Amino acid sequence: MDRLPVPCLALQQPGPDSVKTILFNIFEGQSIDCDIDGLTNNNSNFWVTPQGWILVRTSLSTFLLSPQNPEMKIQLPNLPEDIRRTCTCLLSSANPTLPGCIVLLVEPNTTGIRYCRVGEDGEWVRHEYDIGTQLLDPATNLHEKVPICPIAACRGKFYFNSESLADIGELEFSPMPVFGSLELAGEFEVVNRAKVFLVESKGELYMVSLVYGFSCDMIDSETRVYKMDFSEQQWRRADDLGGRVFLLSSGYFGASCSADQDRGLEEDCVYMFYPGDEACSKISNVKDGGVNFMEVPAARRALWVLPTDP
Repeated sequence: MDRLPVPCLALQQPGPDSVKTILFNIFEGQSIDCDIDGLTNNNSNFWVTPQGWILVRTSLSTFLLSPQNPEMKIQLPNLPEDIRRTCTCLLSSANPTLPGCIVLLVEPNTTGIRYCRVGEDGEWVRHEYDIGTQLLDPATNLHEKVPICPIAACRGKFYFNSESLADIGELEFSPMPVFGSLELAGEFEVVNRAKVFLVESKGELYMVSLVYGFSCDMIDSETRVYKMDFSEQQWRRADDLGGRVFLLSSGYFGASCSADQDRGLEEDCVYMFYPGDEACSKISNVKDGGVNFMEVPAARRALWVLPTDP
């Protein structure tokens, strides 16, 4: 089997009986003829991670898969069948073979997480968390519990946005989940119409804010990037990405990758996928503000399949 060209997109499209997934090379503009156990099999579910490894659940087993070497599998406890495809999956370490590496599944629009330690836990643990409430309906003063979104793994911890930009949430395991927050210094420009992603890149934590105009356009009008200064506990505007690229897709996470010319990636650019009947990937250059677009086949959702050596 040929080596899978990564990064690429796993496009999820409605099929006759289930969700159909096709692999697509955005740089060559064509589908990838590659049969990987768990990715193109409609009888299994999978969740990609920012670290490149893919969590796969088949009818027989659950494992971590390297897309560059599909024969390399790390066995995990079997996942329950009721896990949603739209969960966000992260690893606490880029190398899941390291002792104590956490595989974390964050349930969307709920206050539940599932996790296991690679090679240590015999089953997945589900934990219901409570990090406060937020106003849902001003007219009725109805509140709801705050869910984790967005989230990124950085320096052995998981960071997530809390209700206020005055702080950022922290999650670590010792060995049970422990939730806390990091109080931030300085002032931060709040944008009401923005989609926010957290991205880990070479041990640094970034926040990407996709700012939308007041029209009904589905595509953002401006891309802003901030870097966390842990010494000052403050977000600072970033003028570049250190020569790397950020890959984003609505609904789950942001990832960082090397801007290798062989991969066709432009350095210091943010790639954002927009689903739909006329899907596309918007490329925003952080250094010079330039914008380009790539056409992508119609898809209701897309996941970035990444290298495990980003």
